Amino acid sequence: MPYVRLEVNVPLPDDVRDRVLSELSACVAAGTGKPEAVVQASVPGNVKMLMAKSSEPTAHLEIKGIDLQEAHAKGLSASICGLLSRELGIPGNRTYIAFASYAGGMWGFDGGTL
Repeated sequence: MPYVRLEVNVPLPDDVRDRVLSELSACVAAGTGKPEAVVQASVPGNVKMLMAKSSEPTAHLEIKGIDLQEAHAKGLSASICGLLSRELGIPGNRTYIAFASYAGGMWGFDGGTL
């Protein structure tokens, strides 16, 4: 049940946001080995962000899920940084990705936990 949230400080017209959201969902599914049917993704609106005292294009992502494997983090980082560079012009050295793994009992779904 991976969840990915992307925040960027660049304008995101609806068509670009929809495309990035779809590609991000597919990327996380492929990178974690989980079916895309259980991936939840969000890309909220343009946010104010600084990195290294600069407002140049930057991104922050959170990827959370049940029993995420550290072995997948490097590949996911490479894939996501490539996506953000290609689609939004945000370089990898201006992107942070935070990975978090949870036990199923700490992930709520449908009135219970997994």
